[in-house]
Amino acid sequence: MLKEFIEGDIQQDLSPTLLTMIGKSLAQLHQTPAPDYLPQAPDYGIEQFARVEEYAADSAFAAWLQQITAYLRLPQKVNNTNTDAGFE
Repeated sequence: MLKEFIEGDIQQDLSPTLLTMIGKSLAQLHQTPAPDYLPQAPDYGIEQFARVEEYAADSAFAAWLQQITAYLRLPQKVNNTNTDAGFE
């Protein structure tokens, strides 16, 4: 979301009390649920990669993206142990 610029000054050396109040307000703000009309997944995630076939199926980008997708679906090493999960 884009908001209008609000003119103001940068405050240096905020007091611990003020920082606590700001933190509490920010925590309350983050509890606000997102509106239902917003997408549930980003348009650039791995779940969107297949859409490239709709508009650029024979492009170098599509070939590169297929290689990246195959790599991401491989089992990954985590802390020197194999895991069955890729990055999906």
